[in-house]
Amino acid sequence: MFLAAVVTALLLFVPGAVVGVAAGLRPMPALAAAGPVAVGVTGFAAWAAGALDVRWGWGPAVVAWAGAAALGYLLHRFLPRANAPADA
Repeated sequence: MFLAAVVTALLLFVPGAVVGVAAGLRPMPALAAAGPVAVGVTGFAAWAAGALDVRWGWGPAVVAWAGAAALGYLLHRFLPRANAPADA
């Protein structure tokens, strides 16, 4: 039973934390936001897979997580920060 709880926690928090860190969050806020991020990315990806008539499984889930992490990194890397000085 304990192993099932640990695996569930890892499947929920690790991908969400990876997306948060890739998007530029510090580790603790990324871990705090990991649950809602995980549910949001997985829910949107499952809906999109159904709309595109793609069977849901580990493959589409991994692609969705990799895409979310890449998108978070690219947005963090190339968009200016809102609180950055104008002449920076």
